[in-house]
Amino acid sequence: GGLALLDAGDLEGAREALVSGLREGGEAFGSALVLRVGSLPADREDQRTWAFLLVETAREVLQRRDYATGGQASEVAAALVRDRLRGETPPDVRRDLAGLLTGLGTAWLEAGSTTEAEALLRRSLAVEVLPSSALLLAAFEEKHGRYLEALEVLDALLEREPGNRPARLRSAVNLHRTGRSGKARKVFRSLAEEARIPVEEEWVAVVAVEELVRMEKKAGRPQRGLELLDPARRRWPDNSRLLLLEVSLRQALEDSLGARKLLASRSRTPESELSERHLYARWPESGWGQVRERLLAELRVTQTRSVSASAVEAPGS
Repeated sequence: GGLALLDAGDLEGAREALVSGLREGGEAFGSALVLRVGSLPADREDQRTWAFLLVETAREVLQRRDYATGGQASEVAAALVRDRLRGETPPDVRRDLAGLLTGLGTAWLEAGSTTEAEALLRRSLAVEVLPSSALLLAAFEEKHGRYLEALEVLDALLEREPGNRPARLRSAVNLHRTGRSGKARKVFRSLAEEARIPVEEEWVAVVAVEELVRMEKKAGRPQRGLELLDPARRRWPDNSRLLLLEVSLRQALEDSLGARKLLASRSRTPESELSERHLYARWPESGWGQVRERLLAELRVTQTRSVSASAVEAPGS
């Protein structure tokens, strides 16, 4: 019934049939669906379509804490992705399939189940090294104190995208945490001194400056820290975190007058909605929204063609 609904262009009806089948039939329904979809002709894209519907289902039911249905949907979606990957798979399809697995992983992450989330993110990276998936898994490893594992994931990403600023920053943080401070310092400096940075990535440079300056202060070189901070203070004069960092450096240098003047000026400094440190600490974007919109657009085109073809073939039309 679900396949017929899908062919008729009823995406919502197909999804409802899917949810009902998973709730009532459980594992048996999921296995039957994998076999049914897997037996379709190779030129049909129903493996990817049903995988997408299953990911949508899993994300929706997990938000309602329906872990049983979410688990079934996840297992079947992963199985359909695996089946779709058999034989030659176009690069754009591989990227979409990897994105589906990442979408599943983030759904479990948001539901608080880290074991499932980690497994799905790793499966996604085995299909295609997407920046969103790699950054998510690296952040996951870092939050769990597995800094070497985080670096392995980041190294794989940076081999493909050496200019990826969030990946370079996270790599430097984890290098510092694993005792490779010299290498970390070089990366922090390169990020801090980059002249042209998109506005949406300026937080990367600010965090790099903070890390670099704190390293100097901890090493007993507050004057050197102040010298490194000065260009950033001139570049982002309204950044309150950089202002407070300068205050701490001046206090370390026993410049109490300078520190007091800075604190007095703080009331005129507007606060940003989210600090750069907060942007680093939160989970990176999964990229699921872009994957979802692209697949939905493809589905609408496919369904329109299918419905049009059915109308042409229908007697008396």
